[in-house]
Amino acid sequence: LAVNFVNPHDVMYFSAGEAQVRSRKDPNLLAPIAPPPIGGLYDTAWDLPMPESYYKADTAKRNWSQQSYADFCDMIYGRMDPADEGMFRRYQSYYFNCIRDVDRNAMTVLKQLAALGLDRNTIVVYGSDHGEMAGAQRLRQKGPHMFKENVRVPLIIRHPDVRGGFTTAALASPVDVIPTLLSWAGVERSRREELYPYLKGVDIAATAASPSIRTERDRLGIL
Repeated sequence: LAVNFVNPHDVMYFSAGEAQVRSRKDPNLLAPIAPPPIGGLYDTAWDLPMPESYYKADTAKRNWSQQSYADFCDMIYGRMDPADEGMFRRYQSYYFNCIRDVDRNAMTVLKQLAALGLDRNTIVVYGSDHGEMAGAQRLRQKGPHMFKENVRVPLIIRHPDVRGGFTTAALASPVDVIPTLLSWAGVERSRREELYPYLKGVDIAATAASPSIRTERDRLGIL
């Protein structure tokens, strides 16, 4: 069973102010941009510091990929002045509130599992497809960059037969989820390779049970 939540993915359609709306080349391109919903948790404006790299970033020294993606975002979604900290703070607050909303809905699923008594024999995997710059390096969205903010994603696993509460520094990727679930389902590696030769992920089941164990991906050193 897969439960999928759209946001915070569509943070690109968030309007941080009228200046951004007016600067948009085509207001009807892809989808309109809009402020956050009114009421509830989306009313919270977080008084949290911007990422340290926001203050240290020198936009004049961006490489081609960073600048071209920033220009693309300004053209498609409206310009956000990289020096306007207020705009990025509003963007950041909306992003945080979207994550809070996902957490709230995820808890609905987990509580229902417990109510049905299924939590005792259900493996739960929580993940995402990519990160969000959210003002780090004075950038937004994902982009063709290799910064920790956009390449690191949550990967939380709850296995009813494994003691939880630990983290691991082992390297893993979202493409490793399916081989790992197949392994837990009792499908041997040779059988997995026979049935699903196109699967590129690695089995990280052992690491999920012990934080000191490294994965095949650690040996390869690639995501």
